[in-house]
Amino acid sequence: MIIRSKRKGKYPDYEGRRRLKNRIIAIAIVIFFILGFNRDHAKINEYTEIESVKYSYHFPDLGQGDCTIIKSESKCIVVDTGPYEERFMCGHYVDKLTDVVDLLVFTHPHSDHIGGFEELLARVEVRCVMIPDVTDTNSQYERYLSLIRDAGIDLIRVKPGYIYPVGDIELYVLAPFRDDTDDDNENSIVIKAKTDEVSLLVTGDIGHKVEKELIDTYGDLMKCDILKVPHHGSANSSSAEFLEAVSPEYAVVCCSDTNVYGHPAWQTQKRLKEAGIPYYPTYKYGTIVMVSDGKNVELCQ
Repeated sequence: MIIRSKRKGKYPDYEGRRRLKNRIIAIAIVIFFILGFNRDHAKINEYTEIESVKYSYHFPDLGQGDCTIIKSESKCIVVDTGPYEERFMCGHYVDKLTDVVDLLVFTHPHSDHIGGFEELLARVEVRCVMIPDVTDTNSQYERYLSLIRDAGIDLIRVKPGYIYPVGDIELYVLAPFRDDTDDDNENSIVIKAKTDEVSLLVTGDIGHKVEKELIDTYGDLMKCDILKVPHHGSANSSSAEFLEAVSPEYAVVCCSDTNVYGHPAWQTQKRLKEAGIPYYPTYKYGTIVMVSDGKNVELCQ
């Protein structure tokens, strides 16, 4: 399947058009679920193996920040809410998919991962929030935890080995392994979401050190169909050994084209290419959506 590039232009009008297209995609997904389209209808030319859509996986283009959404026919999981600078976008996108977020995961306390929480909470009901069991925090994170407590939302702190079912979606918490107060990124929650026979690995901002621990600890359990590339494609993540262990069918890099960090790093892109893994940066392709019948997964763009 060919995905056409949607590179951002230099002018505001181009940016507005791209974001409008993303909104249209989100609305189309909602209609898709409501009407129960299958390959006998309008999507027949897009899907080669998907008989009916049971799950969808969304990576909204929120600039230099992370947000992953896992949607089944009745449940919704959101992992991170994007950067504060684009704080309205996550809530707007999720609101087009559902009225209720059954589980929200904060992988770690950095603003580019949790900045959209308050706006999300203003738009939809959030029933449960999962956070890493670490001690290092910041003022924004503490304020969000207070909002969670004041709203009566269930709050759970997790450690490796925790399994959390959300309807027919199972979340396996693989990390963080320890409270490494010297590096918030390495304290990121890493989860593997299993939707029948299809799995998605969401990695926060981990680097090579935690990647190696994951491989040593879990071995073949690291394999998945979709990988949210660690740390926006940083050069210090996505080692060759990690990519070989995970061996995803698709990889998504969440980053902007104006970030000062050089994400995705050329070294990471080189390793992805050498591993033969198709990867899709949101800055280049816009919002990425994938669909699954529980057995196969395909891009929906």
